[in-house]
Amino acid sequence: MTKPSPSCAAQPSLARKFVLQELQKLTQGGLSLKLPEGATLTLGEKDAAALAQITIQDENFFQRLILAGDIGLAESYIA
Repeated sequence: MTKPSPSCAAQPSLARKFVLQELQKLTQGGLSLKLPEGATLTLGEKDAAALAQITIQDENFFQRLILAGDIGLAESYIA
């Protein structure tokens, strides 16, 4: 069995692409995501009065969110 190359491991997962695609649809409020590699992505209204901030430390967050919905979100927050 071979190990994936670093460039392959750094690519965003399909789950991540799907979640971010859906979050792009935000029309009210704002959401700032700090991604595992350190990049920050702001979604929704850029100058919203209330801007929620989420720091994602593990790429598995996106898969948990898709597979378990709000429970997956809560479990990821606790973990």
